[in-house]
Amino acid sequence: MTDYDDPTPPELVSRLLELLDVKDHGGDRFEGRRKIGGVGRVFGGQVIGQALASAERTVPDDRPVHSLHAYFLRGGSEDHEIDFKVERDLDGGSFSNRRIVASQLGKPILNMAASFHKREEGFEHAAEMPDVVGPEGLATERELRLK
Repeated sequence: MTDYDDPTPPELVSRLLELLDVKDHGGDRFEGRRKIGGVGRVFGGQVIGQALASAERTVPDDRPVHSLHAYFLRGGSEDHEIDFKVERDLDGGSFSNRRIVASQLGKPILNMAASFHKREEGFEHAAEMPDVVGPEGLATERELRLK
Protein backbone atom coordinates (compact mmCIF):
# COMPACT_ATOMS: atom_id res chain seq x y z
CA MET A 1 0.00 0.00 0.00
CA THR A 2 1.29 3.46 -0.87
CA ASP A 3 0.53 6.79 0.77
CA TYR A 4 -1.79 7.53 -2.17
CA ASP A 5 -4.04 4.50 -1.68
CA ASP A 6 -7.40 5.03 -0.04
CA PRO A 7 -7.03 3.08 3.23
CA THR A 8 -10.08 1.71 4.98
CA PRO A 9 -10.94 2.94 8.49
CA PRO A 10 -9.64 -0.31 10.08
CA GLU A 11 -6.34 0.14 8.19
CA LEU A 12 -6.09 3.71 9.47
CA VAL A 13 -6.70 2.55 13.05
CA SER A 14 -4.04 -0.15 12.63
CA ARG A 15 -1.53 2.42 11.33
CA LEU A 16 -2.31 4.76 14.23
CA LEU A 17 -1.85 2.03 16.85
CA GLU A 18 1.46 1.06 15.25
CA LEU A 19 2.64 4.69 15.29
CA LEU A 20 1.66 5.19 18.94
CA ASP A 21 3.50 2.07 20.12
CA VAL A 22 6.74 2.81 21.98
CA LYS A 23 9.93 0.80 22.44
CA ASP A 24 10.86 0.05 26.06
CA HIS A 25 14.54 0.75 26.83
CA GLY A 26 14.22 -0.13 30.54
CA GLY A 27 14.52 2.19 33.51
CA ASP A 28 11.21 3.87 32.58
CA ARG A 29 12.73 5.14 29.33
CA PHE A 30 10.93 4.68 26.03
CA GLU A 31 11.40 5.61 22.39
CA GLY A 32 8.64 6.71 20.03
CA ARG A 33 8.49 5.96 16.34
CA ARG A 34 8.76 8.70 13.75
CA LYS A 35 6.14 9.33 11.09
CA ILE A 36 8.20 10.19 8.04
CA GLY A 37 6.87 11.95 4.98
CA GLY A 38 4.89 14.69 6.64
CA VAL A 39 5.70 18.37 6.83
CA GLY A 40 8.94 18.05 8.78
CA ARG A 41 7.31 18.51 12.19
CA VAL A 42 5.84 15.93 14.53
CA PHE A 43 2.08 16.21 15.12
CA GLY A 44 1.40 17.12 18.76
CA GLY A 45 -1.25 14.42 19.14
CA GLN A 46 1.36 11.82 18.21
CA VAL A 47 3.72 13.03 20.95
CA ILE A 48 0.91 13.05 23.54
CA GLY A 49 -0.22 9.57 22.45
CA GLN A 50 3.29 8.16 22.70
CA ALA A 51 3.86 9.87 26.07
CA LEU A 52 0.64 8.31 27.37
CA ALA A 53 1.63 4.90 25.97
CA SER A 54 4.97 5.23 27.80
CA ALA A 55 3.27 6.11 31.09
CA GLU A 56 0.72 3.28 30.72
CA ARG A 57 3.57 0.78 30.53
CA THR A 58 4.52 1.70 34.12
CA VAL A 59 1.13 1.24 35.85
CA PRO A 60 -0.95 -1.87 36.60
CA ASP A 61 -3.39 -2.92 33.85
CA ASP A 62 -6.41 -2.27 36.08
CA ARG A 63 -5.67 1.48 36.23
CA PRO A 64 -6.82 3.37 33.14
CA VAL A 65 -5.86 7.01 32.69
CA HIS A 66 -8.47 9.40 34.07
CA SER A 67 -6.63 12.73 33.88
CA LEU A 68 -3.94 14.11 31.60
CA HIS A 69 -2.31 17.54 31.28
CA ALA A 70 0.29 18.30 28.61
CA TYR A 71 2.43 21.30 27.75
CA PHE A 72 4.18 21.71 24.41
CA LEU A 73 7.59 23.31 24.98
CA ARG A 74 8.92 23.38 21.42
CA GLY A 75 8.17 21.79 18.08
CA GLY A 76 9.34 18.25 17.41
CA SER A 77 11.11 17.15 14.24
CA GLU A 78 10.29 14.06 12.22
CA ASP A 79 14.03 13.75 11.54
CA HIS A 80 14.80 12.37 15.02
CA GLU A 81 13.37 9.74 17.34
CA ILE A 82 11.45 10.95 20.39
CA ASP A 83 12.72 9.86 23.80
CA PHE A 84 10.33 9.55 26.75
CA LYS A 85 11.35 9.52 30.42
CA VAL A 86 8.65 8.53 32.92
CA GLU A 87 8.83 9.55 36.60
CA ARG A 88 6.76 7.48 39.05
CA ASP A 89 5.42 10.13 41.42
CA LEU A 90 2.84 7.97 43.20
CA ASP A 91 1.65 4.37 43.37
CA GLY A 92 -1.10 4.33 45.99
CA GLY A 93 -3.96 1.99 46.78
CA SER A 94 -6.17 3.39 44.00
CA PHE A 95 -4.15 6.01 42.12
CA SER A 96 -0.89 6.13 40.17
CA ASN A 97 0.59 9.44 39.01
CA ARG A 98 3.24 9.87 36.35
CA ARG A 99 5.29 12.75 34.93
CA ILE A 100 6.58 12.30 31.41
CA VAL A 101 9.16 14.34 29.51
CA ALA A 102 9.41 13.88 25.75
CA SER A 103 12.68 15.06 24.24
CA GLN A 104 14.67 15.13 21.03
CA LEU A 105 18.44 15.57 20.92
CA GLY A 106 18.40 16.10 24.70
CA LYS A 107 15.94 19.02 24.59
CA PRO A 108 12.41 18.66 26.01
CA ILE A 109 9.56 19.11 23.55
CA LEU A 110 6.68 18.10 25.88
CA ASN A 111 5.96 17.87 29.60
CA MET A 112 2.98 15.79 30.62
CA ALA A 113 1.31 14.70 33.86
CA ALA A 114 -1.05 11.73 33.89
CA SER A 115 -3.12 10.18 36.66
CA PHE A 116 -4.40 6.62 36.58
CA HIS A 117 -7.21 5.31 38.77
CA LYS A 118 -8.20 1.78 39.69
CA ARG A 119 -11.69 0.92 38.46
CA GLU A 120 -14.18 1.22 41.30
CA GLU A 121 -17.94 1.29 41.67
CA GLY A 122 -19.24 4.79 42.17
CA PHE A 123 -21.64 7.46 41.03
CA GLU A 124 -22.37 7.77 37.32
CA HIS A 125 -22.18 11.38 36.16
CA ALA A 126 -22.71 11.00 32.43
CA ALA A 127 -25.46 9.90 30.10
CA GLU A 128 -25.07 6.47 28.56
CA MET A 129 -23.10 6.40 25.30
CA PRO A 130 -25.45 6.25 22.29
CA ASP A 131 -25.28 3.28 19.94
CA VAL A 132 -23.30 4.61 16.96
CA VAL A 133 -21.52 3.14 13.95
CA GLY A 134 -17.91 2.10 14.61
CA PRO A 135 -14.92 3.19 12.48
CA GLU A 136 -15.41 0.28 10.09
CA GLY A 137 -18.87 1.64 9.15
CA LEU A 138 -17.69 5.16 8.29
CA ALA A 139 -17.18 6.46 4.76
CA THR A 140 -13.60 6.58 3.51
CA GLU A 141 -11.90 9.90 2.82
CA ARG A 142 -12.32 9.28 -0.92
CA GLU A 143 -16.05 8.55 -0.56
CA LEU A 144 -16.50 11.80 1.36
CA ARG A 145 -14.64 13.78 -1.31
CA LEU A 146 -16.87 12.35 -4.05
CA LYS A 147 -20.09 13.47 -2.32
